[in-house]
Amino acid sequence: MAITVGKEGAGSIFYGVYIREKAAYTRPTTLAEITTLLATADEVGYHEKDSIVSKIDPNTTVEAQREGSVVEVVQDYVGTFEAKNINGSEENIQACVDGFIGKDVDIFLNDPHSGRFQAILDVPAILSEETAGKASMSIKVKKIVNVPSQFRDRFSYKAFT
Repeated sequence: MAITVGKEGAGSIFYGVYIREKAAYTRPTTLAEITTLLATADEVGYHEKDSIVSKIDPNTTVEAQREGSVVEVVQDYVGTFEAKNINGSEENIQACVDGFIGKDVDIFLNDPHSGRFQAILDVPAILSEETAGKASMSIKVKKIVNVPSQFRDRFSYKAFT
């Protein structure tokens, strides 16, 4: 999919947003690996700093006996991610919604200024668009996983050489 990106309309740019159909993922360990990984995805726009919610909560718990006491044990987790106000051109947003809707995707968030990176992995694409005033898009995903790393990988690459 050919998408062009501009920063026009973005308030406080925090992350560049990249989406690709789900594929194998290994955490990058060098700047070159981050560049290579991002080249496998489409850069769809930028989202504003305060529009991100990314969390992992216990989903299913069971009671278990441990050393004579009853404790609650987590069986699985629910990961949720939401990014609002992803700014891009109307054409970019429409191409993204048309190209990824109904597919399982990986979402990458990259801030080269702070060196923060986040990968939301193998999630169903739930995208919405709005063109009132300025073109923007929102992403909202939810997935039940056995361990948090199956949903999300966050790290800082500021110290990479």
